[in-house]
Amino acid sequence: MNKFVYTKFRHLGLTVILILIASAAFLIKNGLYIRSIIARQEMFLMGTVHPERFYLFFHFLIFLIGLFIAPPLISQELSSGTFRLAWTQSMTRTEWFNGLISRVFGFCLGCFILLMLLFNWWAAPLVKLVGPYNVLYTFGISPVFHLLLCLMGGLLIGVLVKRPILAMALYFPFFAFTVFLFFLPMHIVPPLQSQWDFKGANPDSQTQYIYEVSKSFIDQDGKEINQTEVLSSCVKKEGTIYVNPDFSSCFIEKGLILVTRFQPASRFWVFQAIDIGICIILSILFYFLSVFWIKEKIS
Repeated sequence: MNKFVYTKFRHLGLTVILILIASAAFLIKNGLYIRSIIARQEMFLMGTVHPERFYLFFHFLIFLIGLFIAPPLISQELSSGTFRLAWTQSMTRTEWFNGLISRVFGFCLGCFILLMLLFNWWAAPLVKLVGPYNVLYTFGISPVFHLLLCLMGGLLIGVLVKRPILAMALYFPFFAFTVFLFFLPMHIVPPLQSQWDFKGANPDSQTQYIYEVSKSFIDQDGKEINQTEVLSSCVKKEGTIYVNPDFSSCFIEKGLILVTRFQPASRFWVFQAIDIGICIILSILFYFLSVFWIKEKIS
């Protein structure tokens, strides 16, 4: 089995290693740059870092690994019929299946874990500055389990349809489903709420949160007010010229209160735990469905 996996996937494995090395070199260089900015207290240069690009890169990497590894892994064996050769060599279907996915998925997950450790090192200064906001699904260990979910889901799709190209096409909507799961924990746990009457400092400026659920205006009776109407009513027009309004004074005059619903930074690991639990449960379910289908439905 080791020789078979090495022969068939060595080029793909080499590609993964090269991507890992290139990503590691860039993260190390950029991470040292971020630390030098903080050490020199030249915070105005943080605008050149663009951390959102790194977050998108990680999710894109999860997508690519899942797309090119999982759907065709078993489906191309089933499509070509080469699986029958392994099943006639004193190897059970389950042994063949487990041997293949443990080696291929284990290699992918191992490489990704190394990259995640490096990314956590890269993101540490940013987390100290702004909290885990915007790094929830790239900081920590949650992305590793999202990759596992994508691999197991893509594998099940390949087992069911038996056609590599079709399986890869169906992987796209499945990945969209996993993106939905990224945000599901935010809506499972009820958010906290802060209120500001526009007098004094905004309490939000002193609060670290990882996700803003909503903002709305309410009056003194607690009735929600349409935000567009509120802003329009505060804009004054002198002739054909709109005067730059003092919104805070206008809101105070109208007795409005700004209500912010948010998930605090203190729940970072709570959301990670919920996210990981969902991924593990679904991954186990997909695994057993794949095993069942191969043992009972493939001939």
